[in-house]
Amino acid sequence: DWTVVLISRQKPKQEVSYLIDGKSVAIGITERTAQESSSGDGYYHLIKSHLISPEHEFIDLDPTQRGEAIKLTALKRTADQIQGEHLKNPIPELAGLDNDAQKATLMQLAEARIAAGQGVIPDYPNGELVRNNIRSKQKPLLLLYNLDPEKAKLPADGPPIAGFAISFPASAFDEAISFAVHEQLVSFLNQQDTVDNDEDADED
Repeated sequence: DWTVVLISRQKPKQEVSYLIDGKSVAIGITERTAQESSSGDGYYHLIKSHLISPEHEFIDLDPTQRGEAIKLTALKRTADQIQGEHLKNPIPELAGLDNDAQKATLMQLAEARIAAGQGVIPDYPNGELVRNNIRSKQKPLLLLYNLDPEKAKLPADGPPIAGFAISFPASAFDEAISFAVHEQLVSFLNQQDTVDNDEDADED
C-alpha cells in the first residue's frame, strides 16, 4: 500500500507537464546543486548526497502521527544533549549505571527537561524515528523528483533528470549490519537532516 508523491516546486524556473488522471499537470523542476568535485566525471553527485528536503519524508503523516513524531524526536535530542553534558561533567543520576539503566534514566531526565520548557524542540521529526516507530509497516513512501539538468552541468533546455527516494518502514525481518567507517567520515554521517540553502524552500 504505497504512498507515491510527485514533488513539485511552487516557484520554479522550469516546469514539465505530465498527464495525470487524464489531465495535463505542470510540475515545477527541483534544483539540487552538484558537488564541485563531481564536475566533468559524467556523474551527478549531489551535495551531501541529499536528494530529499527534510520535510518530504513526513509528507504523508497525519497531524496525530506528526505530533507523536515531534514528541519522540524532542525526547531523543534532549536525551542526546544530556548525555553530551554528562560526558563533560558527570551527572550524579547517571553515574555507575549500566547501558539499559542509563538509557532509561536519560529518558526520564529528558522528559523532565522538556516539561520545564528547557528541552530541544525540533522543527521537524527525525527520519529514523518515523520509520521505526510511526510509519505503518504496510505504507512505504516513494518520492519522485524532476531535477534541473543545469544543476548537473547539462544543457539547461534538456529534459529533467529523474530522481527518487524511498522511506521504508521498519521491518521485523531486517538484519542489522555493522560497518567500519574512517573517523574522517563520521562527521558527515552523524548529523541532523539539514539543507545548506533555500533550493527547496518552495517545494510541495
